[in-house]
Order: sequence, then C-alpha cells, then structure tokens
Amino acid sequence: MSKVGSAATHWISCDIVLINAHQLWNSQNGMMPESDVCRFETVAELDTGSSEFGLPPEYIPKLKLVSLGSPIEIESPLDGKKTEVAVFGPVIIDSCGRQIAVPVHKLKHTSRALLGLEPVQRLKIHVDWIHSKVILPSTGSGGTRILLWSGLTLAHPFWGQQKKH
Repeated sequence: MSKVGSAATHWISCDIVLINAHQLWNSQNGMMPESDVCRFETVAELDTGSSEFGLPPEYIPKLKLVSLGSPIEIESPLDGKKTEVAVFGPVIIDSCGRQIAVPVHKLKHTSRALLGLEPVQRLKIHVDWIHSKVILPSTGSGGTRILLWSGLTLAHPFWGQQKKH
C-alpha cells in the first residue's frame, strides 16, 4: 500500500519485496533450495534527491548481501559534501509484479529504504507529485488502474489501459 509521509516531509512510499539476487540465481540453478533465498518485505520511500537505491545498515545482514568492492564517493547535490558509501548486492526489487536487479547503497543516515529516480523509472512507478500519490501499473483486469493515496485504495475501470513503453 502506498501512502504519503507527514506534511513536513512529503514522503511518498510504496511496498516492495527485496530478494537476494545471487541466492535466487543459485536456487534457480539447483545450488540451494528456493526456501533459503533471503526475502524481505518493506516500505520504500521515493527519494528525488537520489538516483540509486539505498538501504539502512540493518537491512544488509537480513538479506545476507555481500560487498561489491570498495566504497564509492558520492557528493550531496544540496551542500556539495562528499561521503563514502559501501555498495552491496545485488538485490531484486519487486514492486507490483515488476522486478529489477540493482546494487544497494548502504545509507548510514536513514532508517528507511530509499528508492532513487533510476529504480523508480525502471519499475515504471508513476507519481502524481501534485496530489502526493503513486499510480500503480495496470492490473491486467480490463485496464483497471488502482490509485493508492494516503492508505485509501481507489479503482476505476474507465481509466483505460496504459500504453506499453
């Protein structure tokens, strides 16, 4: 379910499932049981100040993610400060049945999963920023669109089918 954050923050969030991509590949190739693949359901907040996907430190061991090498240096667009960020993964993000594989940036400054613009676009999450709501993809049932807004679910069949891009 998607919802809007407090009036002070204006966070827009959506439910996602995170899957350890390496373990999933191993299970699909008979190297481990699928039941052992780490999966984690959480709520991610859309972060327009980021282009990538970030998780708080406590999520990394829950998913049994491994480091993808040396930390990278990123610069804040707001104040220009540089900081090192450890990169882990990859994980598969599942949102409304759409899945993408992405590296994970370990974010020390937050307790929330943050979806940057690149994964939001790849997942085809459409956002109505004026009304602070997420417009979910077509459900496949006659073109019905579902709007989730402040915890309220609205569905209407005449919105029609979305053109596939």
